[in-house]
Amino acid sequence: MPVSGRPDTLVLHLEPLESLLLVFDPPVIPRDSALPGPEGSAASAPRPARPGRDALPILAPWDVDLRPANGTPFPRRFLQLFDLCLAAGDPDVAGFGGVAVYRAAFDWTDETRTVLGLGTVHGVSAVRLNGKDLGARWWGRHLYDASGALAKGRNVLEVEVTTTLGNRMRSLADNPVARGWAWWFPPIPMGLVGPVQLMKPPE
Repeated sequence: MPVSGRPDTLVLHLEPLESLLLVFDPPVIPRDSALPGPEGSAASAPRPARPGRDALPILAPWDVDLRPANGTPFPRRFLQLFDLCLAAGDPDVAGFGGVAVYRAAFDWTDETRTVLGLGTVHGVSAVRLNGKDLGARWWGRHLYDASGALAKGRNVLEVEVTTTLGNRMRSLADNPVARGWAWWFPPIPMGLVGPVQLMKPPE
């Protein structure tokens, strides 16, 4: 863990929803010890994949299968990704809570970009690419190693996002118990917001 400036000062970086338990066994660093040099500093750590020049956005319409908790599934097609709670004029989407399955097809030819980044995700994500399971992310950056699943040419991506149920409970006008629990909630961000991108692996 990097030390910054003073031997009793630590630099911490937590990803979204990440937690960390620190246990200190004094002295952490003896007063007469030299501070870590450049090789032990945060600046020398491997650079994580991140949006920017390393990223190639996946621009495609998304077919979405919305499966509300204790409700009837329904489909939607989105020309671009957005926060579901902001779906003005579509109360079924704005009040969604459950499992949303996003599907899109895209072409891939740049073999240097093999990390799939989902961008902003309000919920738990699980990814399948060309039928291959890439895993799930509950917290932190929703990054996936896609190197073993990408194929030259056409690729089919499926992202399953499991959300919380606050908006769903607010939307149940005929269920006073649900609304009693959720009446005070502001609209809660939901779903896959993106941008979904292919990035170069860390150096």
